[in-house]
Amino acid sequence: MPESAKTNARLNSWKEIAAHLGRDVRTLMRWEKEKQLPVHRVPGGQRKAVFAYREELDAWLHDESLPNSEVQDSDKASAGTETKRIPRWLTSPAVFGALVATLFAALYFRYSFDTATRQVPVRIRFTADALEVFDGRDRLMWNYHFPEPLELSYMSNMGDLAGFTRIADLNGDGGREVLVVVPLLSEADSSTAPLVELDCFSSRGKLLWSYVPDETFQFGTSRHLTGPWNILDVLVASEGKRTFLWVAAVHREWGNSFVARLDAQTGRGAVRFVNTGVIYKLNKLREGSTTYLLAAGFNNEYGAGSLAIMDERIPFAASPQTPGTRHECKTCPKGSPDYYVVFPRSEINEVKEVWEDSLRSVELSDGQIEVHKFPLNDEPAIYTVYVLQKQPTVHLVSLQFSSYYDILHHDLEMAGKLDHSIASCPERRSPKPVKLWTPSAGWSEVPIPRVE
Repeated sequence: MPESAKTNARLNSWKEIAAHLGRDVRTLMRWEKEKQLPVHRVPGGQRKAVFAYREELDAWLHDESLPNSEVQDSDKASAGTETKRIPRWLTSPAVFGALVATLFAALYFRYSFDTATRQVPVRIRFTADALEVFDGRDRLMWNYHFPEPLELSYMSNMGDLAGFTRIADLNGDGGREVLVVVPLLSEADSSTAPLVELDCFSSRGKLLWSYVPDETFQFGTSRHLTGPWNILDVLVASEGKRTFLWVAAVHREWGNSFVARLDAQTGRGAVRFVNTGVIYKLNKLREGSTTYLLAAGFNNEYGAGSLAIMDERIPFAASPQTPGTRHECKTCPKGSPDYYVVFPRSEINEVKEVWEDSLRSVELSDGQIEVHKFPLNDEPAIYTVYVLQKQPTVHLVSLQFSSYYDILHHDLEMAGKLDHSIASCPERRSPKPVKLWTPSAGWSEVPIPRVE
């Protein structure tokens, strides 16, 4: 090429050569020794006085066709302040798009994880007049101050705090709403019974709706029950694409109960079951295309633990009571459960002369119904377990006793209040049958297998 053009294409130092090739000086010196990089030295000058021509460098680079491993090795040897040449494969639109997609996925995962651990309600706490909600990192998300103070002693008397709260996706949008049973003191006088309501909050702390049980029923000819009502259990259940709540409310004085089915998004609903006696726990059993509501508690007329089993599609049902007695609901619509089971009182309950021998839990396991009966209300460790099978019809599978039940049995035996040992206990050798009611057959007895 003409001397003037060649001069314009000349690079007169290692720094200029490095900038042209996109590599650091140390790498170029190594390439000169190992790969014959076309650099020249000024005649008579020092070793570092070098120059090169752009055209020769570009031709060498094209002919050399350095592999990716050489490019990576040269990058590792680069000094932090030197300019690096971007590998050609990174400039490909497809590769660049994949990198962007990967980065977006990583950021989304990080956001989702952050949301799951920090921005979703996980735990709640009550104060004297407020509700506090915490996230997965136990950080306060929001609080809500009620218009009246809370009756915290009511909560402690009614049981574990977990029974007053539910955190679930009620709207089907991936969020988590907060349901709380709230006892409000309507007056400054602490002796006044609290007003109990069910409040639903969004995951951000907005009050969506409130439900206050205010039903009225007539039992017999003289018992007119208008409340106040306590809420003992809330069951969250999906039905198709919608979510509904089943709420068990009990009269504070007489113990009669009702179950209402509420729309989870609006809090509106209707009474679906009335029981002459307290209802402590709700659950659902699905068999084929039919879902049954289970309501476990106590029946006042029979003085024993009870379990109602009813098709959830039934618009209304009432516990089967003797017509004409004070236990019969006179203002209830017509309707009855599919099955109503009454369990025999235990001998410890009778010896201790405790009024209730009620069912306090109802669980499901492999299609079986497992209920816990507490013969002594204030002793939850002392209980009996009945396991029922609904198919082909309701029958008893087994009866079990807790270890503390056996210990108390032994203590009563030593005190002379029981005249037999556990080994010869008639409650185990020949258990009393349960009573089963159905709309078609009325009352019948179902035997209980012997306890071995």
